[in-house]
Amino acid sequence: MEVVKKGLRATIKGTDTLAGSVVSLDECLRKFVEFTNCEVGEAIGTITKNPAEFLGIADDRGTLKVGGRGDVTILDRELNVVVVVLGGRVIVDKRKRTNKND
Repeated sequence: MEVVKKGLRATIKGTDTLAGSVVSLDECLRKFVEFTNCEVGEAIGTITKNPAEFLGIADDRGTLKVGGRGDVTILDRELNVVVVVLGGRVIVDKRKRTNKND
């Protein structure tokens, strides 16, 4: 089955049958906060701690703690991804550099 991406939708080629979503998790977070008016911290828990607990992997994922994996996503005020740290290593860094020595 071939899937075609069009905008924020993925459909089975030649049909209007939805095959999935292509929206990013940070976009989902922004929409969740907008639609529910919940606090950002509460919204973040719904995509970090809660799923980790549900999946039974909360011992080292879903929260920051000693002995955990060290996975962190840093967001700006508009909840856009700025930095991603995976297993303690920076893998995405969108910060603006003002000095070559930064």
